[in-house]
Amino acid sequence: MSSSSTTHTMTDLTGQVFGQFKLVDVLGAGSFGKVYLAQEVVTDELFAVKCMPLHEEASHDELAQQAELATHDKVANHPNIISLVDAFSTDEYLFVVLEYAPGGTLADAIVEGQRFRGEPELVKDAMNQLIDAVEYMHDKSVYHRDLKPENILADEDESTLRIADFGLATESSITQNVCGTRPYMTPETFDEDCEYHSPEDADKWALSMIFANLISGRMLWIEPVPSDEHFAAF
Repeated sequence: MSSSSTTHTMTDLTGQVFGQFKLVDVLGAGSFGKVYLAQEVVTDELFAVKCMPLHEEASHDELAQQAELATHDKVANHPNIISLVDAFSTDEYLFVVLEYAPGGTLADAIVEGQRFRGEPELVKDAMNQLIDAVEYMHDKSVYHRDLKPENILADEDESTLRIADFGLATESSITQNVCGTRPYMTPETFDEDCEYHSPEDADKWALSMIFANLISGRMLWIEPVPSDEHFAAF
């Protein structure tokens, strides 16, 4: 993926129209680029549009972008996975048009809203949705590798959850490289003697960490290594 400096150098495109979509606000930003709230100019329907720099053809970054689109498209028909609506490019940018989930992230609901603490039925419903989605992905040989509350979006009433952001997804069942977000990565990820890694196991472990988040209202540790006092206690 692109370096973290991308978001500092990309022009703010708010207010501009690309294709059928007017970019009306910035929803988020990261190492990849920016995500905008966009309005379809004819129907006024709202979408989330991920805007990334257009990279040189066949470069590492361009191949990573194409892999993201391919893996997402392969699993996008599940009700608990954000729909991939369209993708198009200009001379400078790649635009990925996604279903808009207005309820914010699961992280917001867990930490700020404390929506799930003391609510076992809500926890059960949330986990059933996520397990169904991950099982569907794995049945199609797609492994997300960055499951976390920040990458799970909610409908307006927060009853339906949808997995988003396939930037690190892979179709390889065994990998030598590791990736993800440290509190949700498996302990073996941090073992330098571990040469091969299972993306399937990584997703399953991340789901268990999300479950712990739901019932506790917080993150359990910074990273699963003995030097982390909370993981050591676990």
